[in-house]
Amino acid sequence: MGSQDHEEVHERRSEHMKIYKPKDIDAMSASEVKSAYQQMRKAANKRITNIEKRGVGVVKPSKKGGITGGIRYTSGEGGYRFPASSTMTEEQLRVGLADISAWMRDPSHTVRGEKRQREFTISQFHEKGYDFINDENFYDVLEFMDHQREIWSDSVFDSSAALDIYEVSERIGIDPNILAEDYDYFKKHIDAIENLQPARSEWGASKAGIRDKIRKLEKRK
Repeated sequence: MGSQDHEEVHERRSEHMKIYKPKDIDAMSASEVKSAYQQMRKAANKRITNIEKRGVGVVKPSKKGGITGGIRYTSGEGGYRFPASSTMTEEQLRVGLADISAWMRDPSHTVRGEKRQREFTISQFHEKGYDFINDENFYDVLEFMDHQREIWSDSVFDSSAALDIYEVSERIGIDPNILAEDYDYFKKHIDAIENLQPARSEWGASKAGIRDKIRKLEKRK
């Protein structure tokens, strides 16, 4: 049996593990919670390792999760793992057991399930005209969008404009966060940015250089 088969067997077995609901956890003693947490943590962290080994993505905690962190996928190095029980109080263990149970219940939190969810989400982007989103940049796009939502949490977030900025950044070969530093200006001048040639070292490294390039383009009109 190959490693992929072993991973899928593990996923199927963990799918049949007892999943604890909040009312179950409330009725459990401290020692029962700790034991259940340790068992669930071992299975969940093994599943995360399988996901990362298969190249699906690195797993990181979401800012919206509980004490142990809800988990989502991202690009980059160094993945998240549910913490050891020895580092947690009894209250944290109860919250942590609920978090792990919810995470293990989510059908997208397996190699197969995440792949299906990713393919579906990419197809939704394509239906809306964002054909530049693919398997290679999918997690980078999500991270960029999450970061922009945090920045614009007190304002109306224009997801379409953010995706346009990411797309043009990718095309001309610059970090999209450079454009996002001056979001309103670059959103207003997105058509001019579309006319820029792929980034050159003398101007592509800063928002000031891009602004200057835009001004020169607009003077030619």
